Amino acid sequence: MTYAKAVKSSGLTTEEVTTIQRAAQSTWDYVGGDMLAAVAEEGRDSVPRSHVIEIVLDADYMVMSNRGLDKNLHSKFKALKYDVQISIITPAFPFKSYGM
Repeated sequence: MTYAKAVKSSGLTTEEVTTIQRAAQSTWDYVGGDMLAAVAEEGRDSVPRSHVIEIVLDADYMVMSNRGLDKNLHSKFKALKYDVQISIITPAFPFKSYGM
């Protein structure tokens, strides 16, 4: 699904989408170091963007650790189909892979 189609189908405002993307980036900033250390133990030096996005979505740190996403907006976001969630936060992670 394209980003534009995801945003349109989500019913979220531009401001809400920006808030979600910032919370996603902040979540990766919070958990990324530990995740990269774990993959380094396996002999890898990076993780692909798709894994970063799944880690961020699965972590729920966007709301639990005060990553800038209030519970109401988090609930609206989590109610969206998973492919829509992925499409909305993908622009927050512009690189093909992330490493130390």
